[in-house]
Amino acid sequence: MNIIFFARKTLLDQPGGDTIQVQQTLKELKARGHFVKLVLSSKVLYQEIKDSSWDVIHSINIGRFADQYPCYRIRKKNPSIKWVISSVFVDYSQYEQKRNFFWKYLPNKIREYLKMNLRGIFSGDRLPEFRLVFMNDPLMKFAWTADLIVSTTLKECNRIKKLTGLGNSVQVIPPGVEHITPIPQKSRKGFLILGRLEGIKNQIEAVNAWISLSKVGFKEPLTIVGSKGINHKKYIRLLFKKIKEARKLGAIINYNEAIENEKLSALLSSNFAIIIPSLFETFGLTSIEGLNSECQVILSKNAESSEELKDDTFVCSPDAKSIKKAVLMALENPKKTSNLNKYSWRKAAENLEKLYENKTLIIAFSGSRGMPNKYGGYEELVDQVSRKLSESGNRIWVSTSSNHPDRKYLYPGVLRKFHWDPAKLFGSFSQIIYDWASIWSINRFKPDAHITLGTTSSGIIISIQKWVFNNPVAVHLDGLEWKRGKYSTLVRKYLKFSEWCAAKYSQLIISDNPGITKYSEENYKRPIYEISYGANKPLSLVHNDFFEILNKYMLKKSEYALMISRLVPENHIIEVIGELVSITKIVIVGNWSTAYGKMISKMYQGNSNLIKIESQYDQKILNSLRQGSGIYVHGHSVGGTNPGLLQAMAANCKIIAHDNIFNRSVMESEGRYFELGTPSIKNFWLNKNSISQKWEDKLKHYRWEEVCDQYYAISRKMAERAY
Repeated sequence: MNIIFFARKTLLDQPGGDTIQVQQTLKELKARGHFVKLVLSSKVLYQEIKDSSWDVIHSINIGRFADQYPCYRIRKKNPSIKWVISSVFVDYSQYEQKRNFFWKYLPNKIREYLKMNLRGIFSGDRLPEFRLVFMNDPLMKFAWTADLIVSTTLKECNRIKKLTGLGNSVQVIPPGVEHITPIPQKSRKGFLILGRLEGIKNQIEAVNAWISLSKVGFKEPLTIVGSKGINHKKYIRLLFKKIKEARKLGAIINYNEAIENEKLSALLSSNFAIIIPSLFETFGLTSIEGLNSECQVILSKNAESSEELKDDTFVCSPDAKSIKKAVLMALENPKKTSNLNKYSWRKAAENLEKLYENKTLIIAFSGSRGMPNKYGGYEELVDQVSRKLSESGNRIWVSTSSNHPDRKYLYPGVLRKFHWDPAKLFGSFSQIIYDWASIWSINRFKPDAHITLGTTSSGIIISIQKWVFNNPVAVHLDGLEWKRGKYSTLVRKYLKFSEWCAAKYSQLIISDNPGITKYSEENYKRPIYEISYGANKPLSLVHNDFFEILNKYMLKKSEYALMISRLVPENHIIEVIGELVSITKIVIVGNWSTAYGKMISKMYQGNSNLIKIESQYDQKILNSLRQGSGIYVHGHSVGGTNPGLLQAMAANCKIIAHDNIFNRSVMESEGRYFELGTPSIKNFWLNKNSISQKWEDKLKHYRWEEVCDQYYAISRKMAERAY
């Protein structure tokens, strides 16, 4: 595997924990047979990518935007290259609170932009590329574009997940400690602080602790070792002023410039303890360096490793009083270090290698109203597939209607992007506006795979994006929308044209039913993949809950017919009601606020046998209604495999369905089918005890686990351009 590492420009000139991390990782990956190269220049990085074949680009420190932006650009232009980020994500919030008024109250975006430029001008670091200035929320952009983010602690991992909404594409790999070789010592004396002199390292509070200790005759020396942070001159002046004050009071405090790593083992082994007083640390590599050298370790609770190292260290607050207390405790009751085997650069490289090989994707879904499912079949598909694939480390982008009722829903690894859906203003025409906004946004985002559900309004823009963005698209044909009775002749012609555009300019066609597959094969010369929907096994219902729900709607078990459906003409609601309402109760769950629903309500006003329930997504209620029904009537005549039918089968309902190729392909010979204009619906009800309800074998073909695997396989093909 060819792996190129990209880090801050000053990585070698101004060494820190990230320097050791990079050097040791490169060393171990080389030992495992990989070709690795470290690059610190953006210009060189662009040239390397242009001239060579790289499998992985691995960058360091997600919070240093100027370092991540070149990698972001490369990943967009070269989707075959895997982008991995070692997060090293420092939280400066506590430090910022201690800075001057001007800096403290600057908006975060401006503050970060100034930091980037100050690093470039005064530290010899990288100046940000001009285009980065105009990027909205670069952290989210980088996090969601990168294939993988690697953290050193679980706390850091969870913090990144919380900030970005990512899921299992953020993984934990602890650092190693083999670069430190313990040197046996007969005696140890003194306390040590290692790290660059800068405000966030907070050495000044340790000095304040030594001032307090000197007043009670404390004579243990404190040695501060580290280079001077170029952008922290004010802090350094205050630190040395405080050291001078401490010396006058009799405290023994020494300062040395940073030392070579080769001398670090000897320094650690000669000291009794190491202090990490930082206002923030990701891991705090010096903590395990100290433990490996048999030092006592006094560790700030603001280090994200403090929780996992609490049994081996003296954890304290980053203030003088707490540091003083921890120092005295370490002297009075020193701790023995437990096993440090898990902190290994060799193991870190092994785990990193596995993650490099793990093929994760960013997959975008458009054409649904979003997740969680509050609408219908497409939404259920997106809900199920998005959750499953995100758990495998993939990042899922889901276009979501601005009208979606659940604005606060979060699922790790799923990014819901809200787009304007003016349904209240323009009715059905709003779908065109919504779909166009969604698809345009997705294409600018450049996913590895884009799956659009339906072609009602997306077809024309898919043809446009083919030439503008050339991103891979798979179109899920939606059951021949142009055949639906609710549309006028003109609208049907438009829908047929939109379907043609989508099929012609997509790379793949997805069908959910043999009937749609046959139609697609006859009309479109594109690779066609048949992937049905899945069915969830109904929740076990508590006996009392079941009857409580039925009683709520004044229903008795097996004494009513049930339909769960959108209220549209092609689902034949009126025809079914006409057959059954005179002989039994019929429960219809659907969108009664539509014009079609209002018309039915008016037709059967006052009829107690028609039980109207507004669209319902509470699975306990739906499963109770299904399992309590005498028969389930599936009136859908247009469309492919319907999730509602599968859920009725999973609930072990007695089902009668409209006689068409789509329904027959699902229930096959075990099904019971009715024809309109005949008394078949009524006859089925009168003879319902003879209707089969054994669907277990049929449902083996409709498992969400298999559906998700198939969608991943298609997405993989699109990412690799293997059509």
